Amino acid sequence: MSYRIKIFFNLLTFFIFRFLFDVNLWKSILRYYRVFHSKKNYIDIIRLDDVLDWNQVSIIIKKLNLSGGNISRLEMLVITAFASMLEDGENFLEIGTFNGKTTINCAVNLKNNSQVLTIDLPEGEELKNLDREDDYLEYDKNLILDQKRKDKEFNNLHNINQIYADSTKMDFSLIDFSLAFIDGGHDYETVKIDTENCISFIKRPGIILWHDYDVTNPVGNYLHSISKKYDIKWIEDTRICILKLK
Repeated sequence: MSYRIKIFFNLLTFFIFRFLFDVNLWKSILRYYRVFHSKKNYIDIIRLDDVLDWNQVSIIIKKLNLSGGNISRLEMLVITAFASMLEDGENFLEIGTFNGKTTINCAVNLKNNSQVLTIDLPEGEELKNLDREDDYLEYDKNLILDQKRKDKEFNNLHNINQIYADSTKMDFSLIDFSLAFIDGGHDYETVKIDTENCISFIKRPGIILWHDYDVTNPVGNYLHSISKKYDIKWIEDTRICILKLK
């Protein structure tokens, strides 16, 4: 084999291995695919600057020592900003409390007569006692059993109404809310029921936010099933989708 051929094959091998093991490259390819697939299903990306008038946003952030099961810091900023923009007396509904980090940050930014209504399964609940155990994703089962759910620090916050219940069995006509954040069960059926309840009973104008939009997961599959009917957007650099209802 000639010297030039050896050089060629060495370079070819180098580029092949670099391509195969370049994590950032694969992340870029995955992101491109997700954006393409999302747009194909009528959910376009919306820029952060177009989501809110950030000149009007002034917030306090108290809990940013986040861990597995929490939203990202950027997502915390976005959701807290929406909560801060609610009018006095308008309430924020959170489905999926977990350890209460989002709950606390939203609560300290609400107006005087507003509340956070946060729904979660009872602490210490055993999976075998849940009616829909077989429907839950393994990810959700792990969160249900996670001891961090007991680490909530709500004692000094009187505008948090913790509701221990299965959100899919609740009567949403009994609660009053203008902003909803859906981050409970991530299986298709739970996302569907939570979404239908929020759309039916949210005060108009109202805003619904969904977390864990990974485009091809059950959350994404459900949102794609309604995206022709509703103008849902994907907030850039987050896993949050938004729907503004008039």
